[in-house]
Amino acid sequence: MKKHCTFSILHFQFLTIVSIIVLSFNSNAQISLPNSFDSIQYKFTFNLKASHDFQSSAISNEFSSKLIKGGFIDENLINSTFDKHKKINRLGREFTNELKITNSCSKIKKWDILYEAGYFSIFSANYSKDLFGLIFKGNQDYIGDTADFSGSSFQYVGFQTLGFGLSHKKSKSSFSLNLVNVDNYFSSFYPKASIIFAADSSQMDVDLKGNLDRTYTKKFDKGFGLALNFNVNIEVPWKDDSKAFFQFQVQNLGFAKVDQIIENKIDTNIVYSGFNFDNLMSLNTNYLENNLWQDTLNISQDTISKFVMLPTMIQFGKVLNANSSSKIQSFFGVKMYPTLRYVPKIYFGIDYLIAKSIHLGLTSAYGGFGNFRVGFYANYAASKFDFGLGTEDVYGCFSKQAMGQMFNVRMKFNF
Repeated sequence: MKKHCTFSILHFQFLTIVSIIVLSFNSNAQISLPNSFDSIQYKFTFNLKASHDFQSSAISNEFSSKLIKGGFIDENLINSTFDKHKKINRLGREFTNELKITNSCSKIKKWDILYEAGYFSIFSANYSKDLFGLIFKGNQDYIGDTADFSGSSFQYVGFQTLGFGLSHKKSKSSFSLNLVNVDNYFSSFYPKASIIFAADSSQMDVDLKGNLDRTYTKKFDKGFGLALNFNVNIEVPWKDDSKAFFQFQVQNLGFAKVDQIIENKIDTNIVYSGFNFDNLMSLNTNYLENNLWQDTLNISQDTISKFVMLPTMIQFGKVLNANSSSKIQSFFGVKMYPTLRYVPKIYFGIDYLIAKSIHLGLTSAYGGFGNFRVGFYANYAASKFDFGLGTEDVYGCFSKQAMGQMFNVRMKFNF
């Protein structure tokens, strides 16, 4: 289908992409505070974790800070950020809060009762260098050329969990079934998206195919579902006749049915004459308020309900032995989000017992939503109380040139 018109085609997509980037930055794991295996039995265990991790493969903290908090983004900063981009780029955010309570006073042989609650807000994006260039530099660099942002995708889901399960007394392996409430959902994917700009700037040809789904009600309960959590601890012989423990963990494996989603689909090829990129923000009010632009762009809109797969986390690796007398322990492994634009993250760390109950650690990781990172943590781990603070990105804590920030806190009480 071909159409000829004289106003902006990119307005709808432009506002969509900018709003998603803002969402990911404005919202500030368990690797920087590593998991541990404790063989001692307690009547009650309260374990609280909170983590905020933002990471990008190309956008610096200086750029994101000015975009969100305000400030002048000059041409030099835009150009230097653009130059850091590869053909395909990633950014994402994990914001999680978890509470686990283990009760060993149950009458179930070999098993403790496990209660869980959590809040998760997870965003991921995959986008092209050309898309960033169009949004922040304009079309000048693409005159007589093609801007291609095919394959760009964006996904965000915020949800809460409340669950019940069992934990094996000896191995501390566990499983639980969780009720899920979705409070926000957004998904957008463009398998085909390109703009050809004429050499004389007289017209451009836009070929666009994609979808944008989002919840639109102000209700807190926009969808319900079920999710499974489980982890398996495996004991293996280690050096000097010691023991080591490996853990296979799966979190939020499940689905939720999300209601009242506005579904937008676009599949069109449109030629524009007498158009320039500066027209993007000066559309006729009548077109915006009466949605006439949707007909022009061949956008179909519907209200639907659908099943959404939750962002499932899978992690496997060596964890710390909380009962070890060794001064130095290692931990390492791999972490994945198979349903997100997330490169499997490989991590390695060293834990040092600097004094009684006081641990310091260094970590390194590559993958996820960004590239290489170095982290640090401090942890007080006594028999009845455990408290730790850490970051997976030391550079991001103080540098404007870093591409992300990460903070992690953990408290554990044993009775």
